[in-house]
Amino acid sequence: LHVLDIACGTGDFSIAIATEMLRRAAGNRDAAQPQEDTDAGDFLRTGGYWPGKVIGVDLSEGMLKIMGEKVKAAGLEKMISYETGDCENLRFEDGTFDRVTVSFGVRNFENREKGLKEMLQQNFAGFATNTAMVWTQSTTKPYKGFRKGRSFMMVEKDMERMRLSVPELDIITPLMFGGVKTAVNGEHSFSAHVSGVNHDYAEVYSPIIFYGRFLNEMDVREARKVCVIGKQVYKKLFPNGGNPCGQRIRVDSTYYQVVGVDYKGGNGININGRADEQLTIPYTVFRKAYNSGDQIHSMAVTGRKGVVMSSLAGRMRTVIARAHNIDPTDEKAVTIFNTEVLFAMLENLFDGVNFLIWLVGIGTLLAGAIGVSNIMMVTVKERTTEIGIRRAIGATPAMILSQIISESILLTAVAGMSGILFGVALLQMIEMANTSDGIVGAHFQIDFGTAVAAAMLLSLLGALAGTAPAWRAMSIKPVDAMRDE
Repeated sequence: LHVLDIACGTGDFSIAIATEMLRRAAGNRDAAQPQEDTDAGDFLRTGGYWPGKVIGVDLSEGMLKIMGEKVKAAGLEKMISYETGDCENLRFEDGTFDRVTVSFGVRNFENREKGLKEMLQQNFAGFATNTAMVWTQSTTKPYKGFRKGRSFMMVEKDMERMRLSVPELDIITPLMFGGVKTAVNGEHSFSAHVSGVNHDYAEVYSPIIFYGRFLNEMDVREARKVCVIGKQVYKKLFPNGGNPCGQRIRVDSTYYQVVGVDYKGGNGININGRADEQLTIPYTVFRKAYNSGDQIHSMAVTGRKGVVMSSLAGRMRTVIARAHNIDPTDEKAVTIFNTEVLFAMLENLFDGVNFLIWLVGIGTLLAGAIGVSNIMMVTVKERTTEIGIRRAIGATPAMILSQIISESILLTAVAGMSGILFGVALLQMIEMANTSDGIVGAHFQIDFGTAVAAAMLLSLLGALAGTAPAWRAMSIKPVDAMRDE
């Protein structure tokens, strides 16, 4: 049995399929003999043969990396393989698979960020949490006889100075900005933001590679005329779709071979224009194409594990300032943008949002329980005669108590489950609205465990809400009930 799992994510569903295939195959002693590379333990476990093959396809290399770790841990490397791909442009021939599964949104069951938090996190998506951007502006303070208002640029040697003076830094990579240039492919053109970067920039700002790859070390070292294009650039220059890798596009008078398509969105933190409108080339090619010499326009740095970037800002500024005769206290002349601060603000924001959500949610449940209690009070009052007659013909207080509480629980459970179903449907529609080209922008859907816990809490509140009306009904005397009639 050959199965294709589209949008496999981190592989949970693929592993579940393979595990079920193994379970069903186990014990089948009439199966064919195993292949030569099958070990004895697997042979005995599956009843003598590998029962099938599962191939997972997903756009996210990060998710597929996690999937690989899970597959290896499960010992299913011979049954499960995976690759980066687009569900609209599969490389497989017709008849290759017996079954095809599509499980959009069913991924990484263990740890999924949710809803609004994910949407805001998309504004910082791709940036390492310990990243700082360094660039220069005109000086605002006089220094060593120089007047303020001087302009200067960093040079490549500043990166080596930074590496030697601040050993706590991990990645130090240059960024070059070429502004808006017209990219042309045949009859199609688009105004793209041209950037020159080093290959290790991908460790600072992780791209979402839809086709091909990102720039590598050989591209930079040999100054290859290659480029990675953003989503909008790809759609405008290649309106018919398909894999553009290997094709050449023209920027100014230079032709570049496309080696990758970055599907990173254009919202949030953008450097040198929107991310989906970027055309990225090796910075060594950029220097030659735009005659920038050894100057660098900006510098991206990341700290080693456990390092607080804000504690390094002063030292980094001092290294650059002293090399260019700038006042080390001139924060505008050497500007350092620390993303660590933004991530901390985001976490603090959502600590407050989570508290508010819990407060509103608990308050809503309590208000609902009080409403159910009032409804049951009215019901008991309207049924006074009925309850009195039942008491007169032998109904015990426990029977009356259980009846009222059961009705209260049923009323709360039906209303609560209706609300949960409505909420699930609404969240699914919102999640679908945040899906583009098969990539889910944010996961809004609630976990199954959360829904079960909410249903149990509703049942408990229903029982509590029915307690007071039940005690009132239990205290009704038959004589008083008849007199009330």
